[in-house]
Amino acid sequence: EMIIMFFSMMLFVTSSIMAQSQAEIEAAKEALLKQQSANTQVVTSGSGNVTKVMPQFPGGNIACSKYLSDSLRYPAKSKADKVEGRVIVSFYVNTDGSLSDIKILKSLNEECDAEAIRLISAMPKWEPYKEIHSDGTVELVKCKFTLPIEFLLVARDFNRVN
Repeated sequence: EMIIMFFSMMLFVTSSIMAQSQAEIEAAKEALLKQQSANTQVVTSGSGNVTKVMPQFPGGNIACSKYLSDSLRYPAKSKADKVEGRVIVSFYVNTDGSLSDIKILKSLNEECDAEAIRLISAMPKWEPYKEIHSDGTVELVKCKFTLPIEFLLVARDFNRVN
């Protein structure tokens, strides 16, 4: 049985040309923390409660953002042409945490699309989607995931804490 779930995180992947204010960085951090609490849902059915835990990158949304930020290689031509925007990528998180069937849902340009696919392909295994039943059994389910990747020519530091 396959359950298809769409869940998106706003992750800001950047290349630096100029720095943003600390207030903007803190606002982005707060938004990511709020999204982490939305990762679990409890559903009540006739047979009891089922806790549904969305798949996630190891370490959560902030770790995913850091991975993308650290790993992104802004395509030289796109950078020179000042191309900015969002590539939306879909993929499956398999029951073993591996990622498969990576596809571009919304293209920015050929170079940025290829970079987005490279980033997703190189990701470590994720925590898979889980359904935890009231009797304690845990079912791992293959799940479709949608992830927007931002290509911005502006620096944002999600790791800096004052």
